[in-house]
Amino acid sequence: MDTAFDAVRMKKMYPHLTNAYIGRRLGVGRERIRQIFKTKGLPTKAAKPIHYCLHCNSEIEGRIKVHKGRCHFEYYKKLLTCYGCGKEFYRSRGHIALNERRNQENHFHSVDCYHKNHA
Repeated sequence: MDTAFDAVRMKKMYPHLTNAYIGRRLGVGRERIRQIFKTKGLPTKAAKPIHYCLHCNSEIEGRIKVHKGRCHFEYYKKLLTCYGCGKEFYRSRGHIALNERRNQENHFHSVDCYHKNHA
């Protein structure tokens, strides 16, 4: 078994793997893996994982879930129609989930509209 060949192959196939993980898999230390990569001209640090926007599915910098602006608004706010008066309004995903947990199927745009329909 050629440790250098296997280490280079793993690094090229899975650039996000750490040297410690590759070393454990091959039975050598992370320092030996770093030395192998240095002699082969490969990066010695693991590549940062790629994150994707949950709304538009394009690549994102950092650890955020969605892009700022339009993606953020469209992901976290949903357009609903008021059960009482038919008016369209936006409600946060968390608020919708809370209503589902409370077994409230109908959505109202205001407390006044809710009370008019439950009187």
